[in-house]
Amino acid sequence: MRKRCTTVAVLASTALAAVLVVSVAPVAASSFGRATIPTTKLATDNDIALDGLIAIGLKPGCATGPFIPPLSSYASGITSLGEPGVAGTDFNVEALANCAPTGIVAPSYDDLGAGSYYATAATAEKGIAPTIFFKEPNPPVNDAGQVQSTWKDWLHSFADQLGRRQQANEVIAILDLRAGAIRGQVAGKTVGLIDLDSASTFDSADNYLPLATIYVEDLHIKNFLLPASDWSSGCLRLPPEACYSNALSTEELPLFNHVNAILLQSYPQTSSATQTFEENPLFTAIPAVAQGHVAEVTSFTDVGPIGVAFEYSAIEKAFGLKDYHATVSGGTGATASFTLSPSNHRVCWAIDPTPGKGTPVGAITLLDRANKSLDTTLTKRPYYAEPETTYQTTPRFTYQTTGCSVVSGSLQNQLTTAPWKLYLNFSGSSGSLKSGAFSPIVK
Repeated sequence: MRKRCTTVAVLASTALAAVLVVSVAPVAASSFGRATIPTTKLATDNDIALDGLIAIGLKPGCATGPFIPPLSSYASGITSLGEPGVAGTDFNVEALANCAPTGIVAPSYDDLGAGSYYATAATAEKGIAPTIFFKEPNPPVNDAGQVQSTWKDWLHSFADQLGRRQQANEVIAILDLRAGAIRGQVAGKTVGLIDLDSASTFDSADNYLPLATIYVEDLHIKNFLLPASDWSSGCLRLPPEACYSNALSTEELPLFNHVNAILLQSYPQTSSATQTFEENPLFTAIPAVAQGHVAEVTSFTDVGPIGVAFEYSAIEKAFGLKDYHATVSGGTGATASFTLSPSNHRVCWAIDPTPGKGTPVGAITLLDRANKSLDTTLTKRPYYAEPETTYQTTPRFTYQTTGCSVVSGSLQNQLTTAPWKLYLNFSGSSGSLKSGAFSPIVK
């Protein structure tokens, strides 16, 4: 979730009057193919659920606002339930009731006890419409003690209960493919996350915040960590916690002098405060900033699929990368993502043959049908591996090949000016390249 302080309070008694509690059974394996609540008009009080619902083709009728980037681009037709924190609640209960949803999707806070605000809110939600609750494991450490990016599990935790497991798998496959093409350009590099507290103060992320696990686990980027003295004691204990650091003065900015890129998160600061921070000589003197390896966005921390894609784009901006994609027909068929680093003519790719059709054989090439001199063999012997190494959530039999190659200046010029003239070709399959990445939204 976005970093906010939410006041814990009991909902107004008038909002809870005559509440009818609807019990919802835990999701079972047999329910993956059907929804456990009506999905005609959904509501949610959670940004991550809002993001995921849009991605799997179940755009809700009402949701908690405000709708800030990246979700603001998709919020048309969604009624706002008010801002979190209004009157000490996560949402306006009367507004939720007036929305008249057929079902509600909300996070589970069972561990906070029956007397907590969240338990009271859950009772109100279930009284308005049938409700499903989903877990947001945080910090993202699995049973084996390994850190992992949690957004896939979060997506499945409610998509499965809504009969949308297949759509969730498709969304994950799309983003896995894109991550594969980015990873070859950035793996092993270091990113520093700067989160603005004011025009003159900031904090940063530890390795367990979901926004950090996206670039650490998905893209194999190193997260820059501030010294131990800059964290509260709770952030240094085991088991690990997902933490922002203490608020620090801009005098600490030189600590970031050795990172390769900066991600600057500005929400909820004003544009004036953000500009003041960005013009601070200690910020502009950071080598990554001076070289233009910086991406400033409103917020990275709504880590549903749309937020993940948004963060991937910010990483690409910080490293000066360009996106391409292709759908390949004939032969086994495939989908493909590409990234180009214009500074060194490096092209990286990730290609998924159509699940269940096996793995193609033969070279992977880029062809220009009008100018054969641009034809380029990317690799003669591609290796196809399962895209997931820790746990498999993409469709079964989805294999992926990745790699990188330095291309000629002429081919790079064609990529940047007219990519549609280039065709990805392998094993009897062919498809024209298009600028940009695949959308993380499926129907």
